[in-house]
Amino acid sequence: MKIKASDIGLAKHQSSSKTALGEFVNQGFVLFQDVFDQSTVTKIKEIVFAAYNRLVDVHKKTGKEIDNNGFAVSIIDMLQKTEIYNSLYTSTKLIGILESILGPDIAMFDYDALWINVPKENDPVLSKNQHVDAWTGTSINTILQSYS
Repeated sequence: MKIKASDIGLAKHQSSSKTALGEFVNQGFVLFQDVFDQSTVTKIKEIVFAAYNRLVDVHKKTGKEIDNNGFAVSIIDMLQKTEIYNSLYTSTKLIGILESILGPDIAMFDYDALWINVPKENDPVLSKNQHVDAWTGTSINTILQSYS
């Protein structure tokens, strides 16, 4: 069963919304509905699911156990090589949303991840309920210094 935002009383905001920041502060997340056009979303889904299904087929043929974490790494590697992937992180709407929440100093690191939530999996990394991921500021690896 798919849960819709409206089922749990969540508003979907336009990318230019002035009230989205307040919702982000209060809830820890916010939903936007017009960041990417439907054809982009459909294409991304097609790439991800086609890659996943190819990996499952290969594992079935070889008799190897399915490794969803390994699959996620392979899928994001494949996706990063597509032109449509580049359009995601250069989207002016996405950058505008991030700037409204994080401020103008935004950097992109070369470490993208895809997490596949597998409800039947026992691994606590792969089987999660709804939750929020947040940077705590505790890692020295994410502190940046500017030298002028």
